[in-house]
Amino acid sequence: GTSITMYNHFKKNNNCGMLDPTNHNATTWFKQIIKKEVLEHASASFWLADTLPMNGGPPMDGLYTSESNNGLAFHNSYAEKWAKVNRDAIREAGRDGDGFFIVNSAYNSTAKHAGCTSLGDYVTNFHHDNGGILRSILNGIVNGGFSGLTHGHCAINLAVPRQLKSSLGSAIDSKSREMICRWMEMTAFTTLFRTHDGECGMN
Repeated sequence: GTSITMYNHFKKNNNCGMLDPTNHNATTWFKQIIKKEVLEHASASFWLADTLPMNGGPPMDGLYTSESNNGLAFHNSYAEKWAKVNRDAIREAGRDGDGFFIVNSAYNSTAKHAGCTSLGDYVTNFHHDNGGILRSILNGIVNGGFSGLTHGHCAINLAVPRQLKSSLGSAIDSKSREMICRWMEMTAFTTLFRTHDGECGMN
């Protein structure tokens, strides 16, 4: 019967909610989910605390429990409050030093709470005109370090060959191998060496 606040958010064909980190009941409920389902039941040591970066994060017109934190005024601060909720769950579970989480957005004091930051990995080329590609990722990791986000990395996107094949046809073997190898070489010198297929496991 306790009221919590979730902001409905649409992504592709899926419905999901965004937690209101200014609502004490909502954060208490969500921390219990992390402690019971993630840390205890799944025995996870880390997780990606995603804030939907491809959709710009929390909505600009979001309504929050704290009236001083509404809409645009709270858009950037959401990242640090979200990180704090996840960090508090780890502390309350007695897993400090034994568990961490990854965030893909940050602001102000996020570094104080976040275990690791992740940059985008969804564009597959060597050009320098997009924020999600290899060269920009390296710049982001270095600049993030100067801003206090010292544990930066980027997942190795193993969907690169499939994405290149769909856009370039069949002559992509050497190109995709080079991209994957360069991605691995770069992330070998970052905090975390992590892979994913980039297509939600569908293939």
